[in-house]
Amino acid sequence: KPAGSIDSYLKSANSWLAEKKDIAERLLKNTSARTENVKGFFGGLETKLKGPLARRNEEDENKPQEKRPRAVTVYSPEDEKKGEKIYLYTHLKQQPIWHTLRFWNAAFFDAVHCERTKRSPTTREKWCHMTQEERDDSLRFNENITFGQLGTFTHNMLAFGLNKKLCNDFLKKQAVIGNLDEEQYKLLSDHIEQMATE
Repeated sequence: KPAGSIDSYLKSANSWLAEKKDIAERLLKNTSARTENVKGFFGGLETKLKGPLARRNEEDENKPQEKRPRAVTVYSPEDEKKGEKIYLYTHLKQQPIWHTLRFWNAAFFDAVHCERTKRSPTTREKWCHMTQEERDDSLRFNENITFGQLGTFTHNMLAFGLNKKLCNDFLKKQAVIGNLDEEQYKLLSDHIEQMATE
């Protein structure tokens, strides 16, 4: 019966939306005094999702059901200390993605690529017509981009709780790929050491 499946889909979508609405209201109440606007927005969105089948769903809710939906624990603002601010960083820092080198490698390559494309990229055709001095400048420029991004990334990796060994492994790999010289590598390595001891 297709109508039944749509009804159950809308019912589960509405319960999911109500859960998200409560969480969003809680977060915004901690950061702003204007939660009335949020309630209006989410309430309107919830009404639109219910659509013409809303009455039917409400009747179905009053009937006893064989299978009850799982209970969802939603923390209210009263559970948290008054005046305590919760920053997004504290929740993001706990995510497991920060502890995988795969993420950091991909993000690093993307950041370096974006930096290089900000200036006109050197094509093979351009490279062939460059003087040796221009080629050296282009290579030095790319090394400087790599050096700057490695400094930023290793700093952020330590800030997100990665251990020193993982940061050094990342640095070693990217320094070889980015063709950094010994002096630049040593500066970054010393920076990791200094940050790890703080």
